[in-house]
Amino acid sequence: MRQREYQFIFFLNISHSFYSETELGKKHSHTWELEVSMHPKDNELVRFKEAEQVVSEYLERFQDKYLNGIAPFHRMNPSIENFLDHVAGEIDACMRENDWVVKKLRISENPTRTYMIDRQRMDEVREQ
Repeated sequence: MRQREYQFIFFLNISHSFYSETELGKKHSHTWELEVSMHPKDNELVRFKEAEQVVSEYLERFQDKYLNGIAPFHRMNPSIENFLDHVAGEIDACMRENDWVVKKLRISENPTRTYMIDRQRMDEVREQ
């Protein structure tokens, strides 16, 4: 049977500053759009609300926060790339515990700027 894949979209309101070689830049805010593409392990009854709740609860630690005050972003630029690289494995682990397989994660700060990580990249990072 063919695997059914689903996409969930979450909005994350954050603020951050970028580090330059000499100083911390101006604090500014974003609403990032995070897309999680995944499929249930067993392809049976799909419990959307439960899957959404797992990701939402994980993201709550970042919601309406200043990322520079949260590890590891107190030492690195909290860009969409660094953010997604950091959270991808944790979201993947949370979803595996709930019988979902994450296929791809995408994060956008606006409609023209998107960064993504696919299953292969998540597996490479997990093996390191």
